Amino acid sequence: MAVQELRHADVRAANAAARHDAQFGAHGFAVVLDDQLQAGRAPDGESTGLLLDPSQDVPALLDGLDVAETTLLIHAGLLARPVLDGIEDYLADAGLDEDEAPQLSGGVLAPPLRGGVIYDPFTPLLRTGSLERSFEAALGEGVDAVLGSPLGLVGVSTEAYHDAGAGDAEELALALASLAELLRRGEPLGLEAADLLPTVVLTLPIAGRPFEAIAKLRAARTLWAKLTTACGLSLERAPLWIHATSSRREWTRVGPWVNLLRGTVGTFAAAVGGADSIATASFDGLCGPEGDAVGGLGRGSELGRRLAVNTQAILRDECGLDRVIDPAGGSWAVEALTDAIARAAWTRFQAIEGEGGLVAGLVSGRVQAHIREQADALGRQIARRRRPITGVSTFPVLDGHPPPEQSADAPPEDFEAPHRTAPVLEPAELPEPLPRLRAAAPYEALRARAATLEPAPRLVAVNWGSLASHQARTDFAANLFAAGGIAVEALPGQTEVAAAGEAFAATGASLAVVCGRDEDYAEHGADLIDALRSAGAAKVWIAGRPPKDDLGAWGLDGLSGDDLDFVHRGCDALSVLDDALTRLESPITPTAGEAS
Repeated sequence: MAVQELRHADVRAANAAARHDAQFGAHGFAVVLDDQLQAGRAPDGESTGLLLDPSQDVPALLDGLDVAETTLLIHAGLLARPVLDGIEDYLADAGLDEDEAPQLSGGVLAPPLRGGVIYDPFTPLLRTGSLERSFEAALGEGVDAVLGSPLGLVGVSTEAYHDAGAGDAEELALALASLAELLRRGEPLGLEAADLLPTVVLTLPIAGRPFEAIAKLRAARTLWAKLTTACGLSLERAPLWIHATSSRREWTRVGPWVNLLRGTVGTFAAAVGGADSIATASFDGLCGPEGDAVGGLGRGSELGRRLAVNTQAILRDECGLDRVIDPAGGSWAVEALTDAIARAAWTRFQAIEGEGGLVAGLVSGRVQAHIREQADALGRQIARRRRPITGVSTFPVLDGHPPPEQSADAPPEDFEAPHRTAPVLEPAELPEPLPRLRAAAPYEALRARAATLEPAPRLVAVNWGSLASHQARTDFAANLFAAGGIAVEALPGQTEVAAAGEAFAATGASLAVVCGRDEDYAEHGADLIDALRSAGAAKVWIAGRPPKDDLGAWGLDGLSGDDLDFVHRGCDALSVLDDALTRLESPITPTAGEAS
């Protein structure tokens, strides 16, 4: 089921996007309110979602949409109860009976309103660092109030953890811990598992390699079955609704057209993994004027949104991905991944519970520290291109076609946040909000630096020997330096040291990378480095890695210094590119003494 995300600040813009998407085949919409609104406060700064006044904006949001046929999931946070009131008033005015509203039973969302209003207190807490309610009120009384309406749903989302760098098992463990916390807080109010679990909508971002994403969704259902059994419920009484979304962490601003591939692979994985609803993001969801300030991927151009809907339509109607239950079942690779993720998540969940539960872990900072460790490990993989980002860190395009222009996500001038009448004496607070990380951001920052340089930054590949001797390493070097916005100009294969120095000097460049075979480096490397330094090279890289990192193996032990380095598979590409751009931004001409 194609349930596209809406994060427009203006309710009229959100409605226009919804009607556009519905025209081209979207089955429904996940409307995400601004983080500050969800936390119970007036928005400040750039909006991260819809600015909705529940008392008057619901008709404008739903104008022209058939609520009996369009699935609607409204992520409202602490504003859920007022939004429910606004929805119920709208249904009453439209002559629909909210008492016949949907329940998530049998995987079917039924009329008169397909979907409901989702109450998720954890996401705004993680995004903003605090709530305008106490923990007791937000996690207990708030749930009770929402479940008093037949349109009320309880949301558990791992997006905030995912965006901060959490791994798959960590995400699922924290989702279980969220449910356990809600069950504990609801027990004194008379809320039982049978009241809460059948209303849960689990939102999971899909990223990375497809088989891992498939296994993540399958593991979520395995863990859900274990949890419901422990609570004395059957899956028939408490089915799980999984809403899969594109990963903001994996989306890129540079080379955005490659996001079409990410969206396709993610949608495929979500469908095969058994998601009930899928939000495929617009490929240019991060390319608006707001840039990284945008909270999610719920905007994009008309072209981007149409292609996102078309992606789902093709995979569903032409590939038939919705016609088979658990198509990955029985695959040893997927089953093994599923089992590994589920076991790791359950073990981590038990550890969180053993330390006092999720709230205790968040308030103490233990959960954030654990996620930070995983984020740091992911960052190292990205820096060394062990986790490649196609179109950014690998196979980058320096002169790609820009995406369609987008207008600013301007909030309505007359918007007034719902007024809070009672002060909060003990608001729920965390040491700090979770960060929003993006894998491509460090490389995109380098590209932005390169774009400011005049003339355009370049580096010369001094190739040695025949084409067969140097081409592979020349291509590798060109790919690496292009990730920082630096074009590589390749010289014809050289066979004489003096001629190579003269050819480099003729380019007028200040940076060089030497490409050849290991045996050529051992025979000519030292003389070639000296020649390039004399020809004006402020920095020379050698494409390759000395055996056991021993410079003496290539006869370079007397040439080490800040102006000599190596680029190879697994090197810290971000450090190499930062060094190159720093030298291009502040060129230093070697003195005669340094050149010698």
